[in-house]
Amino acid sequence: ALGHVVLQPVQTATDVDEGDTQTYSILSDAGTDFSKFTIGSSSGVLSFTSPPDFENPTDTDHNNSYVVDVQVSDGHGGTATQDITVDVTNVNEAPAFSQTFATDSYTENGAAVSLLGSITLSDPDNPANFNGGSLKVTITNAVSGDELDAVTGSGLTISSGEAFLNGTDVGAVTSGGLGSGSTAIAIALNTDDTPAEAQALSQAIGFDSTSDDPTGATRNISVVFNDGGNTGSGGALTGSVAVTMDEWRQEAKGAVL
Repeated sequence: ALGHVVLQPVQTATDVDEGDTQTYSILSDAGTDFSKFTIGSSSGVLSFTSPPDFENPTDTDHNNSYVVDVQVSDGHGGTATQDITVDVTNVNEAPAFSQTFATDSYTENGAAVSLLGSITLSDPDNPANFNGGSLKVTITNAVSGDELDAVTGSGLTISSGEAFLNGTDVGAVTSGGLGSGSTAIAIALNTDDTPAEAQALSQAIGFDSTSDDPTGATRNISVVFNDGGNTGSGGALTGSVAVTMDEWRQEAKGAVL
């Protein structure tokens, strides 16, 4: 995650010579991370040249502790130097789908169509799992016959209130379900819901209709993924996709005598 910066503040410079102007600068000392910072020449405010990333530290020791030497000058040959260590701590970053909007289509009497298809789910923190997170899918304007169901071949099944992917229990169904006319499902994720499993789970939920005479109205479906806040500070965050499903009607063809 992009780091929250904890600075040891530059000490206020004092000068016994009244009227002298203090000027701050960064020393280009070998072994320090001087190139990562800028400083206000008159204010002494120290800043990163670009936000640090906890998962990809660029300090000399690659340990998220950035070292810099700051000097203040009075303009008359007098100087003072302070060694400063800036520690970067982790913050949680939101998961994200590769698209935030998607349009799919469904043909009457067809098998369940994946809502997300090839849309991928990622999390910059790359946590070991999403325990404590959730996946919620809702058809917000369902009509008679609409339902959520498992995509054929996805390996998703519901048994005894638990969601399984190819036999692995990835979470508890806390509301709704799949099939039987269910238009919503919420799954509380567990420690077996790795990033790979989370992506597979999100792609395994589909839309179908049991109606022989569905309307042609566009369905609106919400997919919301919560990461459980397992990495860094800041609490749980979400990513979402808004899906529109166009239902195609198949008209029966009769023989003409």
